Amino acid sequence: MSGTVQISQTTERTLPNSDYPVMEVDLMARRSGEKYKEHFDEGFYCCAHCGARLFSSTEKFQASGRYPAFRKPIARSFLRFHEDFSYGTLRKTASCANCDLYLGMVLETVVDEQPTKYYGILSITVEFEPRANAGDAPDHIEEEESEEEEVVEPPRIVVAPKKTEPVQPAAEPVRAAPAQPKVVDDEEEKPTVQTPTKITPTGEVSIGATLVKYAHIALFVAPLVAGFYQKYRNQSHAS
Repeated sequence: MSGTVQISQTTERTLPNSDYPVMEVDLMARRSGEKYKEHFDEGFYCCAHCGARLFSSTEKFQASGRYPAFRKPIARSFLRFHEDFSYGTLRKTASCANCDLYLGMVLETVVDEQPTKYYGILSITVEFEPRANAGDAPDHIEEEESEEEEVVEPPRIVVAPKKTEPVQPAAEPVRAAPAQPKVVDDEEEKPTVQTPTKITPTGEVSIGATLVKYAHIALFVAPLVAGFYQKYRNQSHAS
């Protein structure tokens, strides 16, 4: 924060804490009315929670809206900005940088036919401190100002990814080395090719072969013997 926050010692604290949501503060403002809308006394408008001086009456002007309007705060760093979606529309809201109490919205109006940005501050969020009670408090603190206020985004819930074990790459199969062709030296002994041995039959004949032989002879001789026997019987009967 560039400027030093000055705390009022005379303002009455109307809000007990800074935890009110935007919609609840807006509802409270509608019920209580905007008492500072037409208020132009010289002095300072302080945070209703912590008493920090935020706006000077020298920057207050008559705007077309229903909220008290200020062109700029005593120091830009005395405010903190947020993006709010409470009413279904994205709005830029302003809060006290010292205690984060919601103050109002950043709005636009037309001044001298020129669009002008201003701060619409809810009367319930500030208390007025007369100039006579503020001593030599400055109306404005010079500091390096940027064209756009820094918007503080709401915290985001980050889910840590589930830790997984690293997958080991599959081992490549071991490939057998290709067989190398065997080089045969001319001086080495060449393998000999064995030829089958010719078996020469011997003079020995098996009993089965002998029986087959005689069976063929018997088949040839038997009809001849039968014929001679029949012829002999016929001759015997004739004599």
